[in-house]
Amino acid sequence: FMSNPQRLELQQQLDLVLNDPGQSTAGSWFINDPSGLQLARAPESVSIGQNYGWRNYFHGERSDQPSLWRPSPDEHIRKTHLSAVYRSESTNRWHVAITTPVFQDRDSNQFRGIVGMSIEVGRFVQLEPGKDQYSVLVDWRPGPHQGLVLQHPLFAQFLATQGKIPDRFREVRLKADDLPDASPNSQRREDYVDPFAKEEGGEAFDRWWLAEMAPVEGRAGPTGWILIVQRRYQTTIGQTLRALQRNLWTNGLIAVGVLAAVSSIMWTLVVRALGEPKSLKGAAAATPDTEVRID
Repeated sequence: FMSNPQRLELQQQLDLVLNDPGQSTAGSWFINDPSGLQLARAPESVSIGQNYGWRNYFHGERSDQPSLWRPSPDEHIRKTHLSAVYRSESTNRWHVAITTPVFQDRDSNQFRGIVGMSIEVGRFVQLEPGKDQYSVLVDWRPGPHQGLVLQHPLFAQFLATQGKIPDRFREVRLKADDLPDASPNSQRREDYVDPFAKEEGGEAFDRWWLAEMAPVEGRAGPTGWILIVQRRYQTTIGQTLRALQRNLWTNGLIAVGVLAAVSSIMWTLVVRALGEPKSLKGAAAATPDTEVRID
């Protein structure tokens, strides 16, 4: 099987695609036949020759079937499909597969298999952190992984220090009430709780957060993932309040100075006004009121 010329031709084509600089995001490429048998994979792996018809990326259901399950001839994807997430055995990082069906020709419904690529979620969606601001990717598709955190800044910390994400993080889930949505009854936009705040190593995320969320969409429409952006309350509101306090203090000093100047001017005018009658009286005394008549 491994030395079959047709299989080797497929393998060579996948090797060319994998080594294409424009495809550097992909972790692997693979081709499966109509039954789910993996014909080729780049880079080559022991998975070649194994049947993966039970995988969600082949049959298109919400989740994987048991590994011994096999699809019927009509149980396969019919359009490009974003798979359910799965863990890497080496790093515990989440991966996802994007697959598309292959048909005999453009006008035929004769299913010939699938072509797919697997991608580490952390490379698939680039989330750049800011100062006291983080982005978190969550799988919100119905199924066993709904609410699962796919990408979080804490993951990178564990990978850098321990080379692997702890197994316990697989159980961390967000519920509907935890989401910072825009519904009238939601308080999480102003008081968001980071899902890893109480986990060992997550002390830096045990803060008061402001948060917003938005769906992640691809070319084919919504992916079912959501992106949550969280920012520290003290950084956002605290800086604004401090700036407001500084402005009020500055404006207060300006106001006091203006009032002092106005008061000084007013008092000067009042003093002058009170002194004017004496000057007029003196002028009247110096000029006799004499009437001269000539008959």
